[in-house]
Amino acid sequence: MVRKTHLRLVETPQPVNGGLRIAFASSDQQSVDQHFGTAIGFVIYELSESAAQQVEICRFAASAQDGDHGKLIDRML
Repeated sequence: MVRKTHLRLVETPQPVNGGLRIAFASSDQQSVDQHFGTAIGFVIYELSESAAQQVEICRFAASAQDGDHGKLIDRML
């Protein structure tokens, strides 16, 4: 089981109308610089044609690089 910290922004602008939520694997919440299977965290944005806003940050506890590809599903849930 993967231990994680999940942060949601408490005060956000109105949801993006018709928006799509997209997760980016990032080590610094600024750049897409990691692989999903080994990322230390995800930054989640809500996107539409006219707007984008960060809505969540998900950070994971350090885990061994053990080749267990099934842990990716646990991270996403």
